[in-house]
Amino acid sequence: MKKKKSRNLRRLEEYFKKMKKVSIAFSGGIDSTALAIAAAGSLGPEKVKLIHLTTPIHSPADVVSAESTAIKLGLGITFVKLNPLNNKRFTANPNNRCYYCKKDVFKLIKKRSRGFAVVEGTNASDMSDFRPGFKAVRDMHIKSPLYELDMTKTDARAIVKEGGFKFYKALPNTCFATRVAYGVQITNDRVRRIEKAENFIKKLIKTDFIRVRDHGDYARIELKKKDIKIAAKKHDLISEKLHKLGYKFVALDMDGYRQGSLNP
Repeated sequence: MKKKKSRNLRRLEEYFKKMKKVSIAFSGGIDSTALAIAAAGSLGPEKVKLIHLTTPIHSPADVVSAESTAIKLGLGITFVKLNPLNNKRFTANPNNRCYYCKKDVFKLIKKRSRGFAVVEGTNASDMSDFRPGFKAVRDMHIKSPLYELDMTKTDARAIVKEGGFKFYKALPNTCFATRVAYGVQITNDRVRRIEKAENFIKKLIKTDFIRVRDHGDYARIELKKKDIKIAAKKHDLISEKLHKLGYKFVALDMDGYRQGSLNP
């Protein structure tokens, strides 16, 4: 006997029924996966296109994850290259940097989505956070089904779980540029330094989640509360590695990870 779909999944599927064909800005995270599950269930795989942007400010692991999810959903996925580091307004790193990046992202997605309605994964919970990129979503006339239906991150997680994906509890996965304090120039060298620092500490303390906040000369390490003691015991190895990467000062944030800790 087929399991009855949840109310929110049915609502999202009804939303997509109004569209003939849909193109999803697909990171492979919770929100875009929830959209993909509903769109596929509503329109069928032949009328759903997933577009994933590959950039130097994202981890290569994001590509593997997005492709794996697309395959499980039975949906086609297109990988498109974009380099936000070529946009000087973005690399200057003002507090609305995400606006400039998102605008470039959606220009490219719209170009690759002729004849398709374009949607993205902002949800209702996001409005409690600092989201300058959402202005680009509105300016580019991109649809945000979760937000428009007043669905929260919790609702999106439930849909992802319903779809059979084990990562429904995953913490937010953001680009490396979000680790850089506003006003500090975003460069390829800085992004690679952050990536190397995070990968080293992840492997060293065997954690699946970390943020190395880059404040220019010093690094501030945010971890899950349970990982702080483990990292503190290996402070000498962490300090040595991050100094070699070019940081003058290395700090372990005793408050742990906080979403948007660099927000103004």
